[in-house]
Amino acid sequence: MTSSTQDALAAKEREAALFEKLRLQGMKVKPKNAWMKSFGRARNDPHVEQAMKLGAEWRQEENRKSLE
Repeated sequence: MTSSTQDALAAKEREAALFEKLRLQGMKVKPKNAWMKSFGRARNDPHVEQAMKLGAEWRQEENRKSLE
């Protein structure tokens, strides 16, 4: 095994040990890409649509102010 491979393996082992320590302390570590399960949940939500509209209006106003 090359030195760089050994270094990469050691880093992964340290990361795994850290996650195991957190798990033993009761912390829930979500799996990688867990955010994808919630993707699209806000679709057609009137509150999200209103927030997006207000955000766009605010950005437009701030950009207008910065050009003055």
